[in-house]
Amino acid sequence: MISSSLWVPFLASVERVYVGGNMLMHYNPASGLDHVSADVFVTFGVARGVRQKWETWREGGTFADVVIEISSPSTVREDLGPKMAKYAALRVGEYYLYDPLQDLNPYLRGYRLAGSRYEPLPLLPAGMGYHSELLSTTLQVLGGWLRVMDPESGETLLVPDELAAARREAEEQAARQAEMARLAAEQAQREAERAQREAERADHEADRADREARAR
Repeated sequence: MISSSLWVPFLASVERVYVGGNMLMHYNPASGLDHVSADVFVTFGVARGVRQKWETWREGGTFADVVIEISSPSTVREDLGPKMAKYAALRVGEYYLYDPLQDLNPYLRGYRLAGSRYEPLPLLPAGMGYHSELLSTTLQVLGGWLRVMDPESGETLLVPDELAAARREAEEQAARQAEMARLAAEQAQREAERAQREAERADHEADRADREARAR
């Protein structure tokens, strides 16, 4: 219901940003036991590239700017308690909880760091979603999926799988149109040849009629 791939098209133009998820995020160089694992996180101001784990001391002291966690009735107490406090201490600017099964009410929650604590973000008037100042766009639940909206058009941004599917559909449509054009051209050629034959036959009939008339 949510994946770090969701962010790739949206942040493709940002030069220094990392989007990750489901990896160990270490924040204390003195202890490898001090870590969390966010389902999806976005960190600005760092180099792109593959990472097996996140170590803040190797990232210029940066942890994450935005975190999204998949929540459920069995994890929401942890998500809104110790985990939220930890993210606040690590200065995560925006924190979102999403329950894809929609057992929680509300099933999407958004928070903004204010000082040392989180305060709830206002819901969008149009429905279940929030405007993210850090991402300069909106996050909205559509069809059971948490989606990123295009900040200019307001349309849903396609994830890579959808982009690939749309590209395949466009290629298939172009191939169908090319085939239709080829068939139409062949049909037009056949019609032109038939018209030419009929014209030649008419000329031949006219010549024969003329010869017969002169022979009388």
